[in-house]
Amino acid sequence: SGQRARIRHIDDISFQRPVEIGSLLYLNSQVVYTDGAHMQVSTKASMMDPVTHASSLTNIFHFTFAGDSPVPITLPKTYHEAMMFLDGRRHYQMVKGDRRYYGQQEAKED
Repeated sequence: SGQRARIRHIDDISFQRPVEIGSLLYLNSQVVYTDGAHMQVSTKASMMDPVTHASSLTNIFHFTFAGDSPVPITLPKTYHEAMMFLDGRRHYQMVKGDRRYYGQQEAKED
C-alpha cells in the first residue's frame, strides 16, 4: 500500500489443530481483497514437526487493515486467487455489516 496501515478488525483466533511444544509455526500472509483504503489480509498458519518434517495447516486468519489513502485494487489472476478474493470479500463484508455471519437469524425487515 506504500503507507502505514492500521488494524481495524481481527477474526476469531482459534486453532483447528493444537500446536505442540517444540513445533515450528509458519505464517504466510497475503492481501486478498481491497476496498478504498481497506485491505483484507489472509494468513495461513502451518505447523511443522521438526523431527518428521511433516507439515499441517492449523488455521486461516483474516485481518482487516486501513490506510490513510486508497490502496491499489487487488485483482485475482488464477482460480485459486479468485477463490481467496471472494472469501476475503465475504469476510470484509461481514466486518462492515453488509453480510451476516453464518448461523445468524435474518431480521424481520430482511
